Amino acid sequence: MMGLMVLGCSNKAETTTDPPKPKPKDAASAIVYLAGDSTCAAKSESERPKYGWGEKLSQYLNGNTVENRAVGGKSTKTFKEGGQWAKLLKSLTAGDVVLIQFGHNDENQTASDGRGTTPEQYHDNLLEFISDVKDKDAVPVILTPLCRRSFSGGTVNHTHGEYLTKAKEAAGEGGVVLLDIEQSSFDWLTALGEEASASRFMVSVDGSDNTHLTELGATEVAELVAKALKACSDAKLASLVK
Repeated sequence: MMGLMVLGCSNKAETTTDPPKPKPKDAASAIVYLAGDSTCAAKSESERPKYGWGEKLSQYLNGNTVENRAVGGKSTKTFKEGGQWAKLLKSLTAGDVVLIQFGHNDENQTASDGRGTTPEQYHDNLLEFISDVKDKDAVPVILTPLCRRSFSGGTVNHTHGEYLTKAKEAAGEGGVVLLDIEQSSFDWLTALGEEASASRFMVSVDGSDNTHLTELGATEVAELVAKALKACSDAKLASLVK
């Protein structure tokens, strides 16, 4: 009788093991990414004396590399549509930090390039950003938009309306740190007053731009961001700052 030959059999169950995830960077080695609009973005020499506060942030940090990915004219919507968000995510590694500040362009719902979003869309886009960063084992932080230099009778105006509320809601729902830069810059403008604050904004150059910063303004707003990080409840974020 011919015996049966069994090939390739094993009584051991085959198992596969996923490769271990890389250990997240500590605060000292974390790269700080900036996602935002022109109030944060780096400027070319042809745009001087305009500055973004992101150009001045590194001087307040503990040697961390700052990757300023902010782009002028972008909203949460067009930062995604233009591919800038995907490129940022591709660069992220575990333990990196992403400071996310939009709002000025989201509010412009009549812009011909379609940059505007409703407050609800802005909120949902921020939640998507938070989720995307967490999926990379990195740390998302939401910043409310910089206060515009808008005075009425010597008093600073809050000009971002419902977008401020939606940024705060998104941070709360996403379980991440919120840096209320609108309020801290509102207080900064109040302390400076209408006349002294002009030198911090491009209004001192062309007489009309109360949104974009001069080098002095960018340096002082970067300090506001650093102070907000230092004072936040997250120990890792706080330790980024000198």
